[in-house]
Amino acid sequence: MREMKASEFLFFLIESLTQHEKRHFKLNSNFQSGDEKIYIQMFDILDKMGKKYNEDDLLLLFGGDKKKLSVGKNFLYNKILRSLRTYNERSSTDIQLSNLISEVQILIQKGLFHLALKRLKMAKKTAIEYEKSLLLVKIIDIEVDIINHLNTDGSEKVGKIFEELFKNASNTLENYKEALELKRLNRALHSAIIGGDAVHQEKHLEEIKNLPKDTKLLKSFYAKNNYHSALAYYHHVLQNFEESTRHLWERVNLWDNHKNIKKSENQLYRIYLSNYVYGCITIQNYKVIPSLIEQIRAIPAKSKYEKASEFQNADYYELLYYIETARYERAVEFVPKIEKNIILHRDSISKSREVYFYYNITLLFFGLKEYVESKKWLNKILYDQKSVPSKGIKRFAWILEIIIHHKLESDEVIRHIYNDAQFPMNRPNPHPFQVLAFGHLKKIVFALTGRKALFKDFQEDLTKFETKNSHFGSDILSIWIESNIRNRSFIEVHAERNRKKREGK
Repeated sequence: MREMKASEFLFFLIESLTQHEKRHFKLNSNFQSGDEKIYIQMFDILDKMGKKYNEDDLLLLFGGDKKKLSVGKNFLYNKILRSLRTYNERSSTDIQLSNLISEVQILIQKGLFHLALKRLKMAKKTAIEYEKSLLLVKIIDIEVDIINHLNTDGSEKVGKIFEELFKNASNTLENYKEALELKRLNRALHSAIIGGDAVHQEKHLEEIKNLPKDTKLLKSFYAKNNYHSALAYYHHVLQNFEESTRHLWERVNLWDNHKNIKKSENQLYRIYLSNYVYGCITIQNYKVIPSLIEQIRAIPAKSKYEKASEFQNADYYELLYYIETARYERAVEFVPKIEKNIILHRDSISKSREVYFYYNITLLFFGLKEYVESKKWLNKILYDQKSVPSKGIKRFAWILEIIIHHKLESDEVIRHIYNDAQFPMNRPNPHPFQVLAFGHLKKIVFALTGRKALFKDFQEDLTKFETKNSHFGSDILSIWIESNIRNRSFIEVHAERNRKKREGK
């Protein structure tokens, strides 16, 4: 997602609106004639700007007065947000509850406590049904105040009602705290791994290891959800992929059994379905994947952001599914659609997912021996300033670049790469994986004879490296080396390895 300056907030807000949201805003704004018409003009100008913000166009509306423009932008910004609240009220439980609480507070201010209590009970029922813990505590707090106003005799019956309400509020907070702690563990482990913090990684792995063995001991839907999230990530880190995928399935199953929560937070459900697809690909449970991808696509996408989410989950895993099942020709047919959608949704999809799209398409064309096309997509990882590859992907991308130029018989280009100051081996402290790969590749690329023996040496050293280390792309490099030793295609060796893995060999 792209970054934005404070001056661009209104522009990005309008750019994110769907046509239905824009129409709702204009129909319900109720701007009066005269000066306030300027805000509709401002809205239209911003709406027609396209992808680049130009403040000069807005300044003309206010006679070049930047102070008036600032006030106008703030007014329009708040007006659009109020319109979005009313537009999304039906689909958002949180907005419905917030509005009900606001109505209750208005009724209280007018001294209409009986009406307020009746309205509050509607909110309470919804908060319990959808497990909105913090809002439920707020509702109970207001309920205590209303009952206190309606019952001034201090009877024992009222005292018991208060005691029960405070007990409910306390239990609700405990349930929320339990769910939050499990979420903390999951996020903390993820951050430690991404940040390369081995000390905290071990600490959080130990914490997760000591969690309860049965979700029946957990009190709430969200606690169970966060429990499966934490355990799935824990087992993935330990490379217990079957167990990790089981927890991903348990999480999806949990949502399937809570239809109302699933409906109210269906975008989060889409992500969890996608995580399960990834797990199934990892353990090669390919049979369920097409139907899961259909489920992801069937979830309504109401905003541009949600449409981007659908793309970066459904399309990504569909492409990966075709590659992993060696359906390369079908995958190639799918690439133009992906390329178009990357351009369309580039400002909304995650940069890491964008790079993984490029990487998978690079491997797709590499496997098909379409090296020119493969190089085109690889360049997007290495040389596109808007892409943000991880260090691991970028290291392997350098290795792939050498291999592709070797296949293209671009000896002069290879020499140039090896002599380039930007080349990893020409910089201080190159990574051991790079030292290994580039050392062997240099021998292979410039050898006139005996390449098979050189590939066998490469295979032996890479196997030794993999017994103690893991690095992104080492499996792909191993497949390529084996394909050269056996004089088989990359696709054939890849498919054969997947088959053996499924058969447990």
